[in-house]
Amino acid sequence: MSTIHESANNRPEELQRILDKELLQLEKITIEDFEVDPIEKPVTQEDLKQFQQFTSTSFRSLEELLESNQAVLPVDEAITRLQDEALQDRVQMAKRAVQIFSLFEDVRQTVDPASVDLLAQLDAVMDQAQLLLEEIGITELPVYDEYFDESYMEAVGTIPEEEAQGIERFKVAAVFRRAFSIEGQVIQDAQVKTVS
Repeated sequence: MSTIHESANNRPEELQRILDKELLQLEKITIEDFEVDPIEKPVTQEDLKQFQQFTSTSFRSLEELLESNQAVLPVDEAITRLQDEALQDRVQMAKRAVQIFSLFEDVRQTVDPASVDLLAQLDAVMDQAQLLLEEIGITELPVYDEYFDESYMEAVGTIPEEEAQGIERFKVAAVFRRAFSIEGQVIQDAQVKTVS
């Protein structure tokens, strides 16, 4: 007797003939062959109405569902757009705050080292300014004695290894501008010199 597997390479007509032959040999099954538990509670007309309500949906209600779904989509898109715009505005505000902070740093660098009192006052103001940046979610990225990372560092020069005071080659030995980020997005690159 030929089987389906043996006929796998045969033409489709041969496979169909074998399938027909096998189907004719199958035993007939009726509902009486299965045990059925009796229904404990008789089904009422109210039960049928409830079942019909749950299982049938009119064309009108499908149309209403589609319309309500179409109304929700523009609202979702508008909310997403507003969230994106708010994030962009927040990033722009953070960039401005960091620029102001950097101006204070630039002023500090120009003060005569002999002006100890003025330097102390500037340091106190800058410490307070940095705390304010942190309060609004702006964080300083580690730079000094870190390996150069082009994703948030800009090289402005190198320092010979013998002048690097124990800092390894390719690490940052001097920072001219700090790096900052907000919500994982870099908003200001550091300007650094690395050990060569």
